[in-house]
Amino acid sequence: MIVVVLVTLVAVVAPALGTLWLWWRARHPSGAVSLLRADLLGADLLRAAYLQGGAGRVADAVITRMWQDKRVRVRGGRVTVKRPVADDAVERALLAQCGADWAKSLNWLRVGLRRDAAMEALHHDLVAQGLLTAPRIWRLWRTSVVVQRVGLPVALVATLIADASLFPGVLVVAALGLTVSIVCRRGKRRIPYTASGEDLARRMRTYGPWSTTDPAEHPEKHAGVVAVHGTEALTGTALRHEFRNANEKDRKRRSSGSSSSSSASSSWAGSTSSGSVVVGASCDGGWSEAGWGDGGSSSGDSGDSGGSSCSSGSSCSSCSSSSCSSSSCS
Repeated sequence: MIVVVLVTLVAVVAPALGTLWLWWRARHPSGAVSLLRADLLGADLLRAAYLQGGAGRVADAVITRMWQDKRVRVRGGRVTVKRPVADDAVERALLAQCGADWAKSLNWLRVGLRRDAAMEALHHDLVAQGLLTAPRIWRLWRTSVVVQRVGLPVALVATLIADASLFPGVLVVAALGLTVSIVCRRGKRRIPYTASGEDLARRMRTYGPWSTTDPAEHPEKHAGVVAVHGTEALTGTALRHEFRNANEKDRKRRSSGSSSSSSASSSWAGSTSSGSVVVGASCDGGWSEAGWGDGGSSSGDSGDSGGSSCSSGSSCSSCSSSSCSSSSCS
């Protein structure tokens, strides 16, 4: 009897309690922002884009903002810098990616921006604000669920072998553990939201000035539309076709196997220059059990991420984004 009790505690009860605790920590981290404070965060283009679609959506929103300000030109699948002026770290990264020629392929510019260390800082900021789940909690949550699912049959088999008379009681405990496993499962969300982050992302899409798809009414104009709704919402602009062509090239490269990241399509662990986990750093292909994935920034503008291949493009940058001034990069 003692053996059965110990096995049940170790294989069923402890993992169930651990899963329940990690589920709560993932959804309700300490220091999560209030809804009032979250509204203020919604007014920031980079944070809004990252919450809606990860690093890929941020890259597209920043390219669009610099395009609408006439700081870059996007034509024929190539981005050319017209005025080398940057207002934030991601824009400085864009200038750095373009290098001494002040130009780069739109495809590879997007890849380079997703991998830049500026995305890591943005990710950490949203984790600190309680809008995204910390990667460590997410990994522990996944491990706890796996341990629990393995422990359930182990406890039942051990009970049948050691003392079959206790089987009904262990079965009830196992059923409760299974219920916890189902209710507290992580699901297949593309972005590792906390409850506050998920609520803010939903409200940005459905309420207030950020929900509009009319650039004239959006506080960030075309860039804000892209941040919240993706590049397919850029109706009536040549830039929409540029992004669409870039997405199609990415799809073809991925399907032909010329991309170097067939493994990355099953991984959401994007690596930045410092090796940290960033949503969509390596590709825009959703997520799997390996790490963060993109929420469909570039190719999934209607909500389906499915497009960009995960390729490691060589950067033509002549300086790092952290060392570039806001006005030039040489």
